[in-house]
Amino acid sequence: MDSLATSKISSPGREHKLVAPENVKSEAEKKEKENMAFRTFLKGHADERILDQQFAELHEALFANYECDRCRNCCKLYHGAIPQEEIEKDAACLGISQERFMDQYLQKELTEERYLTKRKPCDFLEPNGSCKLGGTQAEKLCGLSIHEQNPHIKATKTA
Repeated sequence: MDSLATSKISSPGREHKLVAPENVKSEAEKKEKENMAFRTFLKGHADERILDQQFAELHEALFANYECDRCRNCCKLYHGAIPQEEIEKDAACLGISQERFMDQYLQKELTEERYLTKRKPCDFLEPNGSCKLGGTQAEKLCGLSIHEQNPHIKATKTA
């Protein structure tokens, strides 16, 4: 089976094949040395603001119609981010006190007004890919998709 998904995504002047979600990790490992060399080159030769803007535009094109429920890599590989205002509701969803919810599942993020999940994969990820906190959208848990939590993307979207 081809490791690239059969669906294609287009961005202005380009067409991109997506890697099937179950093959992302192995495909990334195959390109690890090449990717590191490229990142090293960019650090010394690219204008960071222009590069971040280009990255944000490409990201927007690639993920505009992406359904988070397809792979759940964000829930498996990163800490979820829960805004302060969601904690009471999420604790109630699990039938526990807000204090127990925070103590058992969360750690304070120092740079933002939100909390991060303590573990990866996320404690709220069910084996079937759904979320224990209700719904199946990563945005429900994180407030933003994990892609938008990247400081380079966030900086260009707010600038």
